Amino acid sequence: MLKNCHEANSISRITQIPRKDKQQKKGDVMTSKKFLPGERMNRPFSPGLWILIASLIIVLSPLNVIAKDNTPLGVNITMANAPDSSTEDLTDALSEAITLGSHGGFIWHWARQASLPFRLTQQWLIQQVGLKSFVQLSIQSFGLPQPPGGLAPTFADPETRAKYLENVEMFASLQPDYMNLSTEANFMYFWAKEEWDNYKTLYREAYQLIKEISPETKVGVSYHYSLFMWQQQFDLPADLGPYDYIAFTSYPAWLVNDGHYASIDEIPSSWYGAVRTVFPDAPILFSEIGWSSNGTGSLEDQAKFVEALPRLMSDVQPELITWIFLHETDYFQPELLDLLSEQEQQIIAELGIDMALLFVRFNGMGLRHLDGTPKPAWFSAIGLDFGY
Repeated sequence: MLKNCHEANSISRITQIPRKDKQQKKGDVMTSKKFLPGERMNRPFSPGLWILIASLIIVLSPLNVIAKDNTPLGVNITMANAPDSSTEDLTDALSEAITLGSHGGFIWHWARQASLPFRLTQQWLIQQVGLKSFVQLSIQSFGLPQPPGGLAPTFADPETRAKYLENVEMFASLQPDYMNLSTEANFMYFWAKEEWDNYKTLYREAYQLIKEISPETKVGVSYHYSLFMWQQQFDLPADLGPYDYIAFTSYPAWLVNDGHYASIDEIPSSWYGAVRTVFPDAPILFSEIGWSSNGTGSLEDQAKFVEALPRLMSDVQPELITWIFLHETDYFQPELLDLLSEQEQQIIAELGIDMALLFVRFNGMGLRHLDGTPKPAWFSAIGLDFGY
């Protein structure tokens, strides 16, 4: 169980590492044409970017596509043909997100300050095309803070805290519909309890700051679902501070791969419904959910899991269900492991995670292929009816 609880956090950490690329010039990490999954087009503001924004509005307006408001389903918006995505790919991704569901979002890795201008632009674009916006911040790895370079890696440090609040304020100023102030925050409680205690006061400051700027924005953090339930961390939301929702991340293929259930059809609705028993009245989100078509999965398995979502979520009726990637990626490659810290590599070894297989799985999480063509799961997703 511990192995499965921490697989997603391993990926969350690895996506914070800039991949070296032959076309990148030394010292020019964030201005290259090469983009990372979930960190596309990481460029500072420029006249060309404003032309891009204007052209997107012009191109999208005639489509007469209206975002759905009768579904909890949405997606983290990634683009086709990465790392060589074009303006057309970005336009297509926004249009596809509108076709799919009610909201679009992204996970921003706090250490990547150079990508902040594009993330703010992306947030603005999501809102302009009529989608609800969901901004998520990845701020820690295995419970340890991952601040921008030069700052102390602890939430007890005044400068680290000030930078966090500064960045939170920037996103809040655009009045997003939802903000997740820390993905998988229960890793801090599990791996580094002292940082959980440090973060509690910082979170409360951030919550109050957002409410002063954008009172209607719904604010909270996410928790790794399996760890949360396995460790019965039911007191953490109240311990952290005020919240407008409780969010969870879930990649449940291990339930079948490890033999707990013979098939997707046999996973009971009570697997997720258990959390509604614990929190009968709280708004629940699934801020990350996914099933790969690669590795131990298949295109058929992925489509079956998507089709099962209304049944699996029927006891919970989440306010949002956010699929992890719109498109596949080829970003996750073995050489990324060389860039992990010694401590992180040790934890991965102790957990017995097969990172090569995990990379294959996460490369295949998208609902559409890397070249932009739809997978069977895409057609399943756009036809879902959750009945609430």
